[in-house]
Amino acid sequence: MRDAAGCVVKIKQCSSRGKTAQWLHKKNFTILMTLQVSTYLAPLLTLPWLARVLGPNEYCRLSFALAFTTYFVTLTNSR
Repeated sequence: MRDAAGCVVKIKQCSSRGKTAQWLHKKNFTILMTLQVSTYLAPLLTLPWLARVLGPNEYCRLSFALAFTTYFVTLTNSR
């Protein structure tokens, strides 16, 4: 759609699309970085607490069960 000046309307639409795309990229980047930071931060906060609450023997059992499960998950996913 053109107005009396020619491409003015088209340029405005393109620039608004560019701003919208740029805003979406910033939003996506922020959400992904928040997810990544929480992925690193959650174990750093929960594992010491879990070890203290469970005690050495029960934490050892939990760690062994998780390692055992991870081993078989790796085997099933590799085929």
